[in-house]
Amino acid sequence: MPLPVIADVFRVTAVWNQVGGVSPRNVFHVDSASSDVTEIGRVIGQNFQDGQWTSVRTGYSITSLEILPLDGVSGTETILPDSWGPHGGESTGDMVPEASLCVKFGTSLRGPAHRGRIYLGPLGESEIDSGLIVGDVDAVAAAWLAWRDAMALDSPEVAHVVASYVHASRTQVESYRGDHQMATQRRRLLQTR
Repeated sequence: MPLPVIADVFRVTAVWNQVGGVSPRNVFHVDSASSDVTEIGRVIGQNFQDGQWTSVRTGYSITSLEILPLDGVSGTETILPDSWGPHGGESTGDMVPEASLCVKFGTSLRGPAHRGRIYLGPLGESEIDSGLIVGDVDAVAAAWLAWRDAMALDSPEVAHVVASYVHASRTQVESYRGDHQMATQRRRLLQTR
């Protein structure tokens, strides 16, 4: 299925380095009236918060952002961290490739079109005990909120959104919540009605 056209929305893929054969990717969406992808990438990267990625195992860092305008015609642009420096994981111990921290994105509307999440992993063994994440998931969620707030004050203004590909719509993220239960990434199944 082709990607939808959603005006002023950009699909962002955070590309991580490879460790032990595992190279994570995190996808999220932003909204901006600017069409300058390089500037949008700068705003995203420069406003990353130190605590945003702490649950990811040490040794991993974000090496680039791949940004795709959902305008139906533009291609993906790769933004390197020249102006914002790498951000990476801090958990220790052996890598658990399938384990991640799920951070849920809350919006002001109900329903699957208005819910989002990101899976931060792989985790280090120091983050897990009996299937629960022992790290400070509330601090990770607070760092995501600080990132959202900082982007809103930057120029160009960039908003973190949940994008619904089925409805070709976007909803601004209002809150973040980290789950204490260890997660494994589950892709949504496309539902047609």
